[in-house]
Amino acid sequence: MKQSLYIHIPFCERKCFYCSFVVSIAQEERIDEYLNCIEMEMGRYPSEPWSSIYIGGGTPSLLSAAQLGRLLKIIADHGKRDRDVEFTVELNPESISAEKIKVLLNGGVNRLSMGVQTFHDHGLNFLGRNHTAFKALESYELLRREGADNINIDLMFAYPNQDRVSLEKDLAVLAELRSEHVSLYGLTIDEKSRFFVQKVKGHNPQREARDYSFIIERLAKSGLKQYEISNFARSGRESRHNINYWRGGNYIGLGVGAHSHKDGRRFWNKDRLTEYLKDVQQNRPPVANQEVLTPEQRLVEAILFGLRMNEGVDLAFLRERFGCGLDRSREEKLQGFVKDGFLLFHDNRLRTTLKGRMVLDEISARLI
Repeated sequence: MKQSLYIHIPFCERKCFYCSFVVSIAQEERIDEYLNCIEMEMGRYPSEPWSSIYIGGGTPSLLSAAQLGRLLKIIADHGKRDRDVEFTVELNPESISAEKIKVLLNGGVNRLSMGVQTFHDHGLNFLGRNHTAFKALESYELLRREGADNINIDLMFAYPNQDRVSLEKDLAVLAELRSEHVSLYGLTIDEKSRFFVQKVKGHNPQREARDYSFIIERLAKSGLKQYEISNFARSGRESRHNINYWRGGNYIGLGVGAHSHKDGRRFWNKDRLTEYLKDVQQNRPPVANQEVLTPEQRLVEAILFGLRMNEGVDLAFLRERFGCGLDRSREEKLQGFVKDGFLLFHDNRLRTTLKGRMVLDEISARLI
């Protein structure tokens, strides 16, 4: 079975106030050392074609054009790549340049994901973003001029100083830009974020649900069809890399804090940059820990991830795939969710309704 490749680039100029990811602030002088370690870590895995490649962060576009070129060469030198592989790189508006875009597109990258969050300066300042609304629009136009034809835009909603007027403007701008994909994020307050320390509160659940329904409707009118709880795409532009995650596929993660999955075995790297670099440089696996899932755990996880997608899950197929079924308690809970209108069972597939998507985290917690 082919697997996906994820490479984590942790470097950022500053940390957004909502961010809980593994990032390294103001350590750009270590980028070349880090790329050395990515190359060494990749060498620990057999050379094989990847079904998709994703370079995320952090801020991958913080790398210079030369450093981005070197990273692409590391990937290319490791193994043959499928001709139709989906190859995504994340970018931030303030660190995009024509030179970097040329390097990426000439190096085989065919999908670019830009972290915008909002097209309002007051919202960007509140979220701790490092760009202006004007810069986001300018960078998007630069991507188009340089030939990018598959762009994702990250959009955030349900943060405290966002009202319906500003949300409507964000959606109107998206409709004009006509990106191929939108990833939607409701503000969540994680313990590792600055917002948690500041005791920031998001919108109440009722208002967030109303805004979520409104966004789905507006994006659909713009030609962006929802295919996953937080993702919208034009036909044929769905993220294959993320779909592999949601279908329980295999993937290798390289870099500090990166996670991997191989046939029910999950393992993840150390999340401190210094420790990661030291382990790799001393030819030790930088793995922090691992877990091996039972067939039933894999089944439950496949159902929960699958329910994120509009296509839902084929329960009979999953039972055959993992060689087991759900226990009676979970079966009864699923039946209860169907009865209460949170899930729908039709044509041998189990799906979430719109009502169910809004409380999917709660459904998942009850089924784990």
